[in-house]
Amino acid sequence: SLFQASLSVIDQFMVGQLGEASISAIAFGGKFMGILTFTIFAISSTASIMMAQYIGNKEKKGVNKAFSFNLYIGLIVAVIFFVLSFFFAKPIISIYTSDDSVIPLGVSYLSIISFNVFPILGGALLNAYLQNNNRSYLTMIAGLFSVICNTLLNWLFIFGFKAIPAMGVSGAALATL
Repeated sequence: SLFQASLSVIDQFMVGQLGEASISAIAFGGKFMGILTFTIFAISSTASIMMAQYIGNKEKKGVNKAFSFNLYIGLIVAVIFFVLSFFFAKPIISIYTSDDSVIPLGVSYLSIISFNVFPILGGALLNAYLQNNNRSYLTMIAGLFSVICNTLLNWLFIFGFKAIPAMGVSGAALATL
């Protein structure tokens, strides 16, 4: 969870060098995705509790059922958030601001990170499964790796380097994805 939250902080820190409109765009796009993250966290916590009960009773089929059930619920939520954030990014960003310099940047950011909804769901449920099977260190290693990759890709995509053009806010979203 710490690593997931730090991705948005890294985006905001690095994009902060581009000005207020850019940092506002990322903050507003991040607020909407924060609702998704909170919802997915609730689903994965439920999955973890259910799986722990089945693991305690040594019911492998129950573990699979708990994982599958929460995956289906999570997919419904993820599809809703994807559709909203990809196809309705402008109305969503417009809820947070009426600033004409922020809205297009926020729409660009939110549209790109909308594709994160499925990896967030998969990662959260996989984390719940691994934690219940005494392998939580794997998700910690993956989380650390993702923060390092995100930071490097942010630097490349936001500011550009040699053949890679500077993409600003869109680059931050792409790096996060």
